[in-house]
Amino acid sequence: MQYLKEEVKNRILEAAIREFKENGYVDASMRTIAHNAGVALGNVYRYFKNKDELFNEIMEPVYTQLMTVLFDVGKTDDAEQRIQVLYIMDIVEKIMEVFHKYSTEFIILIDKSRGSKYENFTEELINLIENRLKCELVPKFTRIGIEIKDELIIYVVASSLVQGMLVILRNCNDEVRIKELMSQLLILYFSDIIERFK
Repeated sequence: MQYLKEEVKNRILEAAIREFKENGYVDASMRTIAHNAGVALGNVYRYFKNKDELFNEIMEPVYTQLMTVLFDVGKTDDAEQRIQVLYIMDIVEKIMEVFHKYSTEFIILIDKSRGSKYENFTEELINLIENRLKCELVPKFTRIGIEIKDELIIYVVASSLVQGMLVILRNCNDEVRIKELMSQLLILYFSDIIERFK
């Protein structure tokens, strides 16, 4: 039986996802991907010129959606709304939507992308959340007379929040449990945050 080109490409992509999940970008083998897809190695290279191109084909949709979420959620012209820390919850919910759609690819992106152009994704995520917190939290604190003496604390909060989210995503398969844990994590970090910074 002769396979349609799109079907062959999809088999290669599915085999690649399994290989990247198991071995990571650096140790993934194009030969193993070809074998698991049931195609000749040369055929894989007809679709993707190298491992980098294949990895990018899989990761780009996840990465693009996550970056869009982090840049777009909560943007508004209303200054009062813009500084609400609750937008962090919106960001987490949007990250969850991407995770729901691309759970395996998401885990590969955060844990198995060393050596690729995505290897600093977790740090990018931390920096973006840090910037959102600085835009939303610091002005609110300033207006009510709370001074953040060292803004490194904002990075620490963003870093520990992201690491907490990633621990949940790595260790839970049940979507209801993930949402509950994410909600508890956000309450832990942001409930009465103004009082805790006084």
